Amino acid sequence: MLQPTNLRCKHILRMARSRARVQSIWTITVPSLWTVIVFFLHVIPVDPHSVSRFTIPHADKLVHFTLFLVLAFLWMRAQRYFNEHTKNYALLVLIIICASYGGMLEWLQSRLGSNRMSDWKDWVADVLGTCTGAWLAGKKILSVFFGHQIGEAHQDLL
Repeated sequence: MLQPTNLRCKHILRMARSRARVQSIWTITVPSLWTVIVFFLHVIPVDPHSVSRFTIPHADKLVHFTLFLVLAFLWMRAQRYFNEHTKNYALLVLIIICASYGGMLEWLQSRLGSNRMSDWKDWVADVLGTCTGAWLAGKKILSVFFGHQIGEAHQDLL
C-alpha cells in the first residue's frame, strides 16, 4: 500500500476508498432492488380487460426472459465485483437460484387466487433468460456500457 507523504495524497486515497465503498454498496443494492421488482411484477393483479388490442404472440415469454436476463446479469456482476475469479460452480449456483426463484414465482402465481396464471413455459423463459444474463455478465464487450472491468475500479489509487 502507498504511504502518502502529503495531504493531497491522503485526500485522493480517502476519495478513492469512499468511491469504492459506495460502488460496493450499489453493487449489492441494485440486484436486490431488481429482485424485489421482479417479485412484484409477478404477483400484482392484472386487469384482463385492460389488455391492448395489439398483441404480440408470446410477448409474456419475452418479458420473462428479459426480467431474468437482467436479474442474472446484475447478480453475476455483483459476484464478480467481490470475487474477480468467479468459479464455474458459482455460475451454476446462480443459475440454480434464479431458476428456483422463477419456479417459486410461477408456483406463487397459481396460488394467489387472482387472475394471474402459472405457466411452465414462463419458467422456461426465466431459465433461458438467467443463462443468457449470466453468460453476458462475463463478456468483455459489455465493459463499453459499464466503463470498466469488474474488480478494477479504483485499484490504481488504493
